[in-house]
Amino acid sequence: MLPERCEALRARALGSDPVQLVAVFESTAVEIANWQENGMFSPGGSHAGPGQSPLRSHPGDESIVSCYFDGTFTFRWAIPEGATPPVFERMLFLVDSSGHAIQEFGGTKKLLPLVRPAA
Repeated sequence: MLPERCEALRARALGSDPVQLVAVFESTAVEIANWQENGMFSPGGSHAGPGQSPLRSHPGDESIVSCYFDGTFTFRWAIPEGATPPVFERMLFLVDSSGHAIQEFGGTKKLLPLVRPAA
């Protein structure tokens, strides 16, 4: 069931982008919250403070799947006028038990190594 959540997300969120699912890990919401709050995961060098992870709004034992995709990802959200959209080589999506992406992160393979989110 884990890769299926990632593949369903790929179809919804990434469309026809030529991407490859390279890793899938299952953790609980509380494991990922602790991971984020303890600075063990820090794209861009930041981390959530104690009790501040968005995963705290989910049941602690909820299954969260980490879906790592490699490819070429162009930032598709609003950016300042005249700015060049960033391009990422790896995306990490945290997918809840209902199959919705609750967080996503983009960056280089070095910034987003293939690790299981856990405290």
